[in-house]
Amino acid sequence: MRALQATGKTLVKMLSSMLKARGFDVWTYDEGSSLVGPEQGSSMARMSEAIEVAEYVIVFISRAYRDSYKCKLEGKYAQGRERAGLATIIYVMLEEAFCPDENHQVDGWLGNFYIPFACTLTVTSLSHAF
Repeated sequence: MRALQATGKTLVKMLSSMLKARGFDVWTYDEGSSLVGPEQGSSMARMSEAIEVAEYVIVFISRAYRDSYKCKLEGKYAQGRERAGLATIIYVMLEEAFCPDENHQVDGWLGNFYIPFACTLTVTSLSHAF
């Protein structure tokens, strides 16, 4: 898990701690996991390793995520694994005004993703869930 914004970083740490407390092995860029070490430098090798062993991939969607080339590669790789039936992507929308709904979709390259409105979480819904 990784987030590019301060709000997102706080949420990632909170969610990571909660999942670990419930017995999940969680990979984050900073800490790694029991299966894959942390990201080092600008290499994306660890990220791809983490996605390869993940049953679930949590994607934190924001404008900063959309605008990041590295995030684009990460998202497309995770989506390929999901399409192959090897992982499930859980979308967390970091910006309430950037959420897909019945009337509009997320823009940019993310618009090519199938992000079902019913399957997205927001910062608000996550804070209420835990």
